[in-house]
Amino acid sequence: MSVSPAKLALDGPGSRTIRVRNAGTGRVVVHVTRRWADRIWLRLVPSRLTLRPGVSGVVTVRAAPRGRAEPGERRATILVTTQPLARGRVDVRVRLGVRLTMHTEGQVVRRLVLGSAHRRAHTIVISLVNNGNVTVRLRGRIAAVLLRRGRRVARLQPQSRAMLSPGARTTVSLRYETRVRGAVSALVRVALGTGARSVERRYRLRL
Repeated sequence: MSVSPAKLALDGPGSRTIRVRNAGTGRVVVHVTRRWADRIWLRLVPSRLTLRPGVSGVVTVRAAPRGRAEPGERRATILVTTQPLARGRVDVRVRLGVRLTMHTEGQVVRRLVLGSAHRRAHTIVISLVNNGNVTVRLRGRIAAVLLRRGRRVARLQPQSRAMLSPGARTTVSLRYETRVRGAVSALVRVALGTGARSVERRYRLRL
């Protein structure tokens, strides 16, 4: 089986076609499914093809932003999988992926505000506000440490939601384990992605 093109690009909502060819010697059923999509609505027509040897079929891919039409790029992966009709000694299946990139016009503004902080038992809770116009990924992007006189005394373990939409607010729980008591500083840094500056803030607290 062959699929062309292997990559699709769209400027905003639209449609493209992919051509699937059965280069084998037997009839196959081809299933076209969505494996993963980053805030993209996808419709695949048809989602199932039956192809004779040497015959090609066309699948139309219709895509549009899911939710608010934020500027920037969104990506998805489309899987094309064969299922032989004739049963043989070995049931061989072929799976190929097509990458889709959708670009939405507009200036990307990343503006994450680290708000107030308060302490609970072995946890520091910090508020966050997304004042930008694109969704901010939080999971895996937050790093925080406890400092005393400039020396690190503990690493904080962040617990947060995965994503923060434009205009949304949330809180991040930073759990710590330390015997240190008294005045400390919590340094919190959030990475906003490739090419964007990290946001950081230092909080003065008393344990």
